Amino acid sequence: MESGPVSPLFFMIALGILIIGIVIWLVKSYSENKVDNTVENQKAIISTILFVIGGVPLLIYPGVIIADVMMFDSPFMTSADKNLTLLWCALTLSYPVTYLVALIIYKQRKKFLYAFAPLFHVGIVILLFSIWSALQKG
Repeated sequence: MESGPVSPLFFMIALGILIIGIVIWLVKSYSENKVDNTVENQKAIISTILFVIGGVPLLIYPGVIIADVMMFDSPFMTSADKNLTLLWCALTLSYPVTYLVALIIYKQRKKFLYAFAPLFHVGIVILLFSIWSALQKG
C-alpha cells in the first residue's frame, strides 16, 4: 500500500519536528539577545510563539483552496448548505489576510493582543466546522 516516494506520515512527522525546531530557535534567539527578563521581553517571546503556531495553517493553505473549490461542485448540496459553504469559504480563504494584518499591526504597535488574532480566526473556523458537522448528522 504505497502512496508515493514519501509517506504522508513521514512528511507530517518531519513537518512537526521542523515547526518545533523553529519555535525553539526563536525562543532561544530572543532570550539570548535580551538579557533582561522583563514583562515586555516575555510578551515578545510568547507573541512570537503564537505567530509561529498561527502560521502553521498557512502550510496547508494550497490544499484548503483546492478543497474549497471542490465543495462548490458537490451534487448533494442544498440551499442551506450553499450558505454554510459560502461562509466556510469566506472564513478559510480569508485566513492569510487575517494573519498578515495581525502581524503587520503587531510589528507597528507592539500590542500583545494582536498575536492572538490568527488563533482566534482558527477557533472560529473550528467552531463553524463543529456546527456544520452537527447539522449534517441531525
